Formats: sequence, C-alpha cells, structure tokens
Amino acid sequence: MEGSYARATGKGLQPIFNSDAATGEVTHEQMPLNLFVLARGVFNENQWLVPYAGGGWTRMFYRQHVKGQGKTKGSVNGYHARGGVQLLLDRLEPESAKDLYLDFGMDHTYFFVEAKYTRATVDTIPSGSVNLGGTGCLGGFLFEF
Repeated sequence: MEGSYARATGKGLQPIFNSDAATGEVTHEQMPLNLFVLARGVFNENQWLVPYAGGGWTRMFYRQHVKGQGKTKGSVNGYHARGGVQLLLDRLEPESAKDLYLDFGMDHTYFFVEAKYTRATVDTIPSGSVNLGGTGCLGGFLFEF
C-alpha cells in the first residue's frame, strides 16, 4: 500500500475568441492511494541487482480551487503499473550492514530507481474525460527486515 500528495499552483487560461484570457489563480491537489502487488527477481540472497515489476488499483482523490470561482473535489478509481531495479548496498559497506542487522534486525539495504504509470480518468461534461495520472520516476532506499 502506498499513499502520496502533490500540489501545484499556477495561472489558469481560458480560450475566448482566439485569444487566451486569464481566469485566475488555480491550485490543484492530488492524493493517490495505491494498493499493489510486486514481483521481485531475487535468485540469490546477495544478488547485486534485483529487477521488479508490479501494478494494482489506484484511488485518486483530487481537489481544485480557482480563486473567485469556488472549489471542485472528488475521487476516481484507476490503475497503475510500475517497474524498476534495486541495487544491494550491503556488499559496498559490509561492516555497516552487519551493524544494522545486529542493532535493528535489518537484513538488507537497497537503493532503488522506479518508473510508474498511473491512469485515473474523470468524466467532464463538455470535453469528455481527463486523465489525472501520468508517468513518473522516483528513487529511494528500501530497508528489508
């Protein structure tokens, strides 16, 4: 399970008679909640690189405020797919890895890089639908207990 939060603020434009008219300050917030299954390619406990792939269900909560025009909020179901690679750090610094195991019970430490695609569409009356998802990349550390 994974949750996150994103917020963006900017100026909105509305096309009127072949010219863009400013409509005001816009704040858009998204809070996706992901429930997923992940498959890791671990063939040896001390394997340097571990590829992985997964996917699952997404519930996208959203809120948008246009200054002077009110707020829009809601949520929609969607899906996501992810894939990446994890680099085992234990062999780079064996003494630190041993200390982490003895002090905290941490079996392995990885650095990971991941790409994720999310699709969660909201139906809009005049123009069809809008995908609130997209493609993103992220990286971080994984601590395996």
